[in-house]
Amino acid sequence: MTQFTFWSLVDKRSNFQLLIIASSCLTDVICENTTSVSVNLTVSSSYDLTYLSTIDYECDEGHYFPDGASLHTSHCNETEQWSLPDNQTCSRKSMSFSLAVYKS
Repeated sequence: MTQFTFWSLVDKRSNFQLLIIASSCLTDVICENTTSVSVNLTVSSSYDLTYLSTIDYECDEGHYFPDGASLHTSHCNETEQWSLPDNQTCSRKSMSFSLAVYKS
């Protein structure tokens, strides 16, 4: 259950009231544990599953994510979800060569 803290600031000169709402439960946010379902990849974390904690997905040498990166970091957000899905996929990057022959 989410709990909120309310503060009210009143400026009597302008008859302006500002209501500030802050969630006091973000420290109670815990994301689910995740496991790697892909080969060619290492998943590491500090086993801290609370708000703003991170999990690193690192591709094995010679393997990369579809965006070309070899490291993705996921963050536990306020909705108790990780910012990246846990089914990360690393593939071997193929080396392609082109051969040009010039005639003189």
